[in-house]
Amino acid sequence: MPAISLHFLLKVLIVFSMIYLLSLRSIAMKALRAWAATKDNQIALEKYKHDTTIDIDNKIDEKLDTVVEQCFQEFSILNLAYKSDYYIKEEEEIQINKDICTLVSQRLSEALYEQLCILYNEEAITDIIAKRVYFRVTNFVMEHNGQTGI
Repeated sequence: MPAISLHFLLKVLIVFSMIYLLSLRSIAMKALRAWAATKDNQIALEKYKHDTTIDIDNKIDEKLDTVVEQCFQEFSILNLAYKSDYYIKEEEEIQINKDICTLVSQRLSEALYEQLCILYNEEAITDIIAKRVYFRVTNFVMEHNGQTGI
């Protein structure tokens, strides 16, 4: 039986060393991923605590009304200002409602949404926003069409 050469032993040692290092790397990566997931959860919890512990009385309704009003003002300046003597029909009113609801949903911050979820049932929030937009647009259309005299 031939003797095992030193060269062969070195190759075996290198292979086992590489396997050992790869397993250490794998263990380290798993630990790092677990730590990162824990930190992400802690950050999410702190953000939730911050967002939901802000004073949630009637000011939240005022903030929502402000967002709706800002979106309406922007939309009316960009799309309705040149229609001062134009009668707004029902189909156009519906489209204005949709457009402003889209603007509001795009602008609504996560913090404001979370506060609304605490104050209202989460499933009703889209309906609440739609109704506020509807009332604002309907008031505008009634006022506008009354001024056109048509």
